[in-house]
Amino acid sequence: MPEKDAETYRWNPFDLTKVWPHKDYPLIDVGVLELNRNPEHYFAEVEQASFSPSNIVPGISWSPDKMLQARIFSYADAHRYRVGTHYETLPVNRPESPCGTIMRTVQCGLTRPKGRTLTMNQRFRRPGAGKELCRTATPDFR
Repeated sequence: MPEKDAETYRWNPFDLTKVWPHKDYPLIDVGVLELNRNPEHYFAEVEQASFSPSNIVPGISWSPDKMLQARIFSYADAHRYRVGTHYETLPVNRPESPCGTIMRTVQCGLTRPKGRTLTMNQRFRRPGAGKELCRTATPDFR
């Protein structure tokens, strides 16, 4: 529903007790969730799975729905409490293609760091600051 239509619609479109008529606003397919196998390790693949409406694909935005706004915050917060601080680094939750991050070694780290990683001091260092901020001890994990 476009925002202009929401202002003049016959009822509040964000009322949780109403369903938008599909003849006025048909459903939009955004993808397919294919369950093509049974989990091999139930705890690692099912119990630790964390879905949150704060993770959205580019091109889709959040609505001003009050319930959705609460879920955007609370789901991720509940996952941090239930699964752990870095729940997004677990194999079931992390993206299949690698993504850049400044986190190197974290609590319950599941991957071995490779190469040198920039620290916060290096990324936001002032020009002319001492070289002691430039050196990062890279642990040898061999």
